Amino acid sequence: MATLSFHQLDRRDVDMLLLNELLKRWERCFATDSPRVEDERLFRSLNMANAAAKLPAGADTNLYDVVRSAALWASAFEILYPAKREAFKGVYAALEGITWNLSDCKDKKYQVFGDKNGPPRSLPAIRGNQLAAERCSAW
Repeated sequence: MATLSFHQLDRRDVDMLLLNELLKRWERCFATDSPRVEDERLFRSLNMANAAAKLPAGADTNLYDVVRSAALWASAFEILYPAKREAFKGVYAALEGITWNLSDCKDKKYQVFGDKNGPPRSLPAIRGNQLAAERCSAW
């Protein structure tokens, strides 16, 4: 008989603030007949990010596997900030709206994909930008 392995999490292993918010949003999304659009986007995005986090590995891994993973990350962000055109700008704004503790993440000195005449962006926006650029160049 197959069994699942037992693993116990310590309280310090879990971000309780995040967990409580996710559980609240889960119930609000899936325990009602009319879920909020924002909650549906959140869980669709988390599902996409979970798929993206499963990095390709093994001897049979190729460039397409890596590019697919990058595309899944870009899609996870774009699900949260949908737009008919230039969804990446909503993603940039969200990333720059975060209070970063590392100075490398705060400095706005990078030009980004799709916004050559726009203002310089921070490093997190650049990483999101590189994912979008890799996805676009793969096609």
